[in-house]
Amino acid sequence: FFYVTYAQINTNSPDKIFIQGFSTVNPKLTVFTSPVQLNANNPAEIHQLVCAKQPGLDSIVCAYRVETLAKVVYVTIASDTGEVSSETTIVTDSANYRFLPDYITIADGYFAVILDQVSDGRIKKFSVQLSSSNETITLPFNLDEGFTYANISASAFYYDGWFAVIKNTDDTIGQPIRTQEVVQLVNPDGSANGVMQGLLMSDGSYWMLCADSGVGDWQKG
Repeated sequence: FFYVTYAQINTNSPDKIFIQGFSTVNPKLTVFTSPVQLNANNPAEIHQLVCAKQPGLDSIVCAYRVETLAKVVYVTIASDTGEVSSETTIVTDSANYRFLPDYITIADGYFAVILDQVSDGRIKKFSVQLSSSNETITLPFNLDEGFTYANISASAFYYDGWFAVIKNTDDTIGQPIRTQEVVQLVNPDGSANGVMQGLLMSDGSYWMLCADSGVGDWQKG
């Protein structure tokens, strides 16, 4: 089965988020008798929904921003019965940042919800909440000089931790003129190993990240 999430956006009433599973063999065969509403207990204006399935646990995790309450929450859904957990608040907006869910990474026995920290309409930093501790941690990432915003290109588990590929973009002239990709390694306890340029694989090989740009030279990494 594969799962589809979608939102019912209403002008004069709260938004509703739904999920439904479909057979990969017969799309007319669904998991749930009718689509399951994720935010039935707290309908509100919703922004930016991300989900991921937890292999082996028959569970799906979805995180979304509740705009009317200026916070990000997540719920878990039983992938066979459609039972939805109560909302867990991840973070509430601060004086300096607006938070948006960006990516959910399924690691070894836990999941990580990666959050964009937005200032003046641009993503400047990232936070993460680990399900193993329910603690929200700011990643030790900073935009390099000359770049104006960042975004998550990809994320996945790495041994007992996980990593994120982060793209820095410079659009100081009104359009992107150069980008730079970096790898952020994170341990199971949320501590980070700093920005890296590659990953050592279990077979002893080394995966190296290289990125070109519209201007400038290749740099050693």
